[in-house]
Order: sequence, then structure tokens, then C-alpha cells
Amino acid sequence: MTIDAKIFDINYSNPKVVELVIRKKKAERFYSICFIGFYQTIEALKTMGAEKTDKIRIGYTLSSKKYTNKDGVSRYSTSAIIDSVDMLEKNIVKQTEVVFVDQETGEII
Repeated sequence: MTIDAKIFDINYSNPKVVELVIRKKKAERFYSICFIGFYQTIEALKTMGAEKTDKIRIGYTLSSKKYTNKDGVSRYSTSAIIDSVDMLEKNIVKQTEVVFVDQETGEII
């Protein structure tokens, strides 16, 4: 699956995991979605210089699991794991020069 959105927050709190938060509007309400990425995603985000408010395309997979909590109740957890990330548009407010991104390779031209 893929989704196009602006970055709301990037959290590099762990050197092996990145949390990438976006916001999507449905009806009159905004929803935050947190994606989890690992080494390749961290390298891609740093290489492209991804920052808050940049517009990106995320390719992701949903992973669900069932577990039993300490009270013996069955619970479910779903994670959105990043498979690929591409820069669509740099933040225009911070941008000092025109930047073009090749949609196929993700290279900044």
C-alpha cells in the first residue's frame, strides 16, 4: 500500500528504528498515523534530508499480532511498517532554491 502525506514528526530516538508521523484528514477530523522504519528507511530519510512538512510517498505493510495482557485479556496490535519512502516535495517555506525530484529514482536534480 502507499500513501502521500506531509511529515508531521520524525523521531530518531533509537538508532535502529525511526518513527514517522503523518496527519491525514477524513471528513472534518485529522488523524495521526505513525509508521515504523528500520535501517534502510533511516538511511533514505537522512540522505534525502527529510524534515517536518516535507511531502513524501510511503510504501508500507501492515503487521498485526494478537497477545494476552497481564490480566489474561486477548489484545490486538497493528503496526504500519515502511517498505519504501520517496520525496515528493520539499518544504517550500524553508526552501531557498528550486529543487526537483525524479519520481522514478528519488534523486534530487
